[in-house]
Amino acid sequence: LQLLETLNIKGCSSLGELPEEVCSLQSLKQIVMPQNFQPLKLPERFGNLKSLSSFRLNKNPKICQLPDSIGRAANLTHLTLRGCVGIKELPSSIGELKMLVELDVSTSGIVALPNSIGNLKKLRVLSLCRTKIKEIPRTIGGLEMLEGLYAHKSWDLTDKNLEEIGKLFHLKSLNLAFTSVSRLPPEISCLHLENLKVGSIELQQVSALPSSLKVLAVQAMDFSLVPHPSSITDLEHLELHRFSNLRSRYHSTRQDYDSKLKAALMREQPFYQLPSQLLTLKLKSISPLPHLSNLLNLTVLHVIECPISHLPVAPGLTHLRELNITRCESLEEILGLSLLRSLERLELKGLNRLVEIQGLSELESLQYLLLSSCDLIGQLPNLSKLGKLQHLELEACPNLRPIEGIEGSESWVLDSRDHTILERLLNISRSTWLSHRLPIFDVFLNYKGPETHHSIVDYLHERMWQDRIPVYSDNDDFRSNEGIGEEILQALANSNIYIPVFSRNYASSQWCLRTLGHMVKRTSESKGKRRILPIFYDVEIDDVKLETDLYKGDLDRHWTNFDHNEVKSWKEALTE
Repeated sequence: LQLLETLNIKGCSSLGELPEEVCSLQSLKQIVMPQNFQPLKLPERFGNLKSLSSFRLNKNPKICQLPDSIGRAANLTHLTLRGCVGIKELPSSIGELKMLVELDVSTSGIVALPNSIGNLKKLRVLSLCRTKIKEIPRTIGGLEMLEGLYAHKSWDLTDKNLEEIGKLFHLKSLNLAFTSVSRLPPEISCLHLENLKVGSIELQQVSALPSSLKVLAVQAMDFSLVPHPSSITDLEHLELHRFSNLRSRYHSTRQDYDSKLKAALMREQPFYQLPSQLLTLKLKSISPLPHLSNLLNLTVLHVIECPISHLPVAPGLTHLRELNITRCESLEEILGLSLLRSLERLELKGLNRLVEIQGLSELESLQYLLLSSCDLIGQLPNLSKLGKLQHLELEACPNLRPIEGIEGSESWVLDSRDHTILERLLNISRSTWLSHRLPIFDVFLNYKGPETHHSIVDYLHERMWQDRIPVYSDNDDFRSNEGIGEEILQALANSNIYIPVFSRNYASSQWCLRTLGHMVKRTSESKGKRRILPIFYDVEIDDVKLETDLYKGDLDRHWTNFDHNEVKSWKEALTE
């Protein structure tokens, strides 16, 4: 096998150790590793693979370390450890991989990078997303060819050593969104960045933005501290997300967050004049809304969770192709919708006060229409004039009556669980529609973060969808609402099977415990129609029942930060 170049062991999902003999394959360039939930060990002589160029060790949560010899794999260009939550640190020999182009440790257990990483002179992509890294290594300025640095949703990441990023003169993309970064140092404004995403509830200072930006996404509690983007002449994509009712899951106590939020809400927010060349604009929890009349080139507009009662459509939006309005709970009217003659896709979701969609029948270019959780909409206008409409999706709109212009809609019976999809058969007849109905969700999966996401949960989720079982995946790692959001409440109401995955860190999450409380309550009130099927992942029943210190210690800490009645309900849910 001395001429073997690719070793594919993807099907060996119970592999416990990569055989030592593999290290003698001097022509081997690529190893295709399996997704493995069992403990895995790599041979100490791994660095003897002098021809190895790609090693992607994804979704192996039980591997604990890389061998020190990995630095001798002189031709390694791509190293990926996504989902390897057992790996807490990289060996310092990683800095000897002189040919390395990509290093991806996203969703791994990495808490710090070795300073030797600054020796990777050819590295172009560094991905640290969803890790517990607290600081950028001080030697990062040595990555002279780096083009992309991605650290979004690394919630613990702070400002330390961020100014060193200013030495990365080839950097094109920087993502520091949903971190604990409180400032963007002025050194970054001198870079020729094209894509910048930054934000946290701690964000207090943003220096001048790079004038070369084409994509900008900012998340902040107070936008009066953020430079105005109107002067960025090449900006094409802009996202503004204001934290208005959120609480940092790890860093802010209830009192700390509430005081910050109260102070931010008292400050007047800027009224943005947006760059006229924008192609995409996404706004979340922004008020007041910026003027849109000058955005003559805008093709995509998303308005999410904005506290507005009316959305005026500017006459200048003649090129708009996609409009998404989601969870604007006070929205009662969309004014001027009929002006959007180029609109191809319209999504309206969670608009609980919207009664009618005026001008919908005039959208002559519309191809895709989705209505979801619009409880008060009872009648749509006649859609027969929409000759290009191909896809109509209706989800949880219980008061919607038959739609004129859609053949067969008079036979529909919609309820809170109903999800109806219609596709027009254009090759047969312009009036022929094929419809099918799906329940929104049958199964609700609840779990804590990457320790289970990239193991048992990933497997369960994939297999259920393969078997066409609609499943809602409630990952605490992606949760941002302080309480149980409307989307999750709806998914709980729709589902008949609840699967909480109890892992070692499950009880540390107030969101997991809140959701568990809802699952227990709904199951007890369902008269046997709902079931809870728990999975015990690396824990015992006694741990969950609070008969050991594992969950009991987490619950004791919750007594300090949360309402005692609420914590009592969590305790009852665990011991049920």
